[in-house]
Amino acid sequence: MNPIATILDRFSTMILDGAFATELEKRGCDLNDPLWSAKVLLENPQLIEAVHEDYLVAGADCVITASYQATFEGFAARGLSEAEAAALMTRSITIARQVRDGSGFSTVRTVTVRARWSRLRSAPTAHF
Repeated sequence: MNPIATILDRFSTMILDGAFATELEKRGCDLNDPLWSAKVLLENPQLIEAVHEDYLVAGADCVITASYQATFEGFAARGLSEAEAAALMTRSITIARQVRDGSGFSTVRTVTVRARWSRLRSAPTAHF
């Protein structure tokens, strides 16, 4: 079954990861590059793993691969072959799956809904 459908059958919302590039920049990555976050896929895939894991720990139901700017043309401009580019794009999927499976998040909503919503509600609620 489609994992997204599985989540939405059980819950009214699905939380995705977000601001992936922002998180990479917070960790010292210079993304001023035509490859953007795909540069990190090439140079430091362990950092991509760490960001995925942090999003899952924070309550995300789904992580999106770090392949936004990963294209055959972009990697070719960097001197990579078509096979090397394809391998890197596949690696972005593999990294996301390994983090999901290795982090104890391989089943839908292993973090309780109550704990998840507690984290999400922790923002200030004062009237401004």
